[in-house]
Amino acid sequence: MTRQPRTLALLIGALLAIGGAEFIARQSTSTRRHLPRTPNLTVTLHPEQGDLFGISGPSRHTTSSLGLRGPEPAPTDEMHILCVGGSTTACEYLDDDETWPQLLSATFEDTPTWVGNAGLSGHRALDHVTLLGKLLNELEDLDVVVVLAGVNDLAIAAEGRDLQDPMPLSKAQLQRVFHAQPKSFSLWPPQETAISGWLRSLRAERWEVAALEDPVAGSYQTRRQVRADLLPASASMPSLDTALRSYEQHLTWICRAVTRRGIQPLLLTHPVLWSAQQEVLDERCWFGWSGAPPWKSPTAYIPLARMAEGMHAFNRSTRVVAAREKAILVDLDHLNSDPALFYDDCHFNEAGARAVAEAVAETLLSSTPALFER
Repeated sequence: MTRQPRTLALLIGALLAIGGAEFIARQSTSTRRHLPRTPNLTVTLHPEQGDLFGISGPSRHTTSSLGLRGPEPAPTDEMHILCVGGSTTACEYLDDDETWPQLLSATFEDTPTWVGNAGLSGHRALDHVTLLGKLLNELEDLDVVVVLAGVNDLAIAAEGRDLQDPMPLSKAQLQRVFHAQPKSFSLWPPQETAISGWLRSLRAERWEVAALEDPVAGSYQTRRQVRADLLPASASMPSLDTALRSYEQHLTWICRAVTRRGIQPLLLTHPVLWSAQQEVLDERCWFGWSGAPPWKSPTAYIPLARMAEGMHAFNRSTRVVAAREKAILVDLDHLNSDPALFYDDCHFNEAGARAVAEAVAETLLSSTPALFER
């Protein structure tokens, strides 16, 4: 074979290989949905190595094809619940079956119930608006949307960060909230091919696994030490007026968007540890940073008593919105300051997750009996 035909054959072979790779990549990366997390992900964390109070054994973390933590919906499910929030909903350091959303599902023994966990670490009320702005149109047969919010909005406001909200459906905001979005591919330019998208998705998956939480919870000891080293350098709490107005606006949008679709909104107030005994706070807490988060050299810390007052203010706003929008309210004030329920400032341990699930289930059963009589 002469050089020219050989070169042509190699070129054709390369094009066929690239075409085949593009076809396979399109099949594996294409989605018609917005996916909050990497779908079909399986990760195991080992928080017991970090000596987190009230957590034992490894934490198995799996996601469904919907990019939500928890199982796939089943044809036999009679009720469908979506839980939205930050890391206190995600419950990353708890095993799949120990998170409060999955414990909630297991509570309704006589009514097969699917619960999707859309909790995402660090997300605040604006991010929940972005998430629901897409998922409410894509998830079928939802009966209840549960929202546990407020603590991340408070943390951002306390830090003194710029609170100018981006547009909820702006490109940057959508990329922040969703692991993947519906996308059409083309053969040119190269960055628009499915192969390129597949490579980006691999990087995103590795990032997401790393971002779930420190696999052995060692960073929590570091964060607590940063706080201890800066005390008693105390910062004052910035004004929360702007943050509270924004928070109420976003919760209001959520309630109205959910209600318009015939879905029941359910809002939770957020309990925290910040009024417990001082020795417990010193041992477990790391919130209240000012100027920058613990991993970026904060300048001082706001006293936890002031943080508790701030959390009460956000919980008051949650109650106001729930009453005005006729949403079901689950007031978790009775869990406040109970050291048996938290492994740090606001994250639930195994006992705390059970307490949240019990409170939500009791309220749902008493407030919406029709949902369980179908």
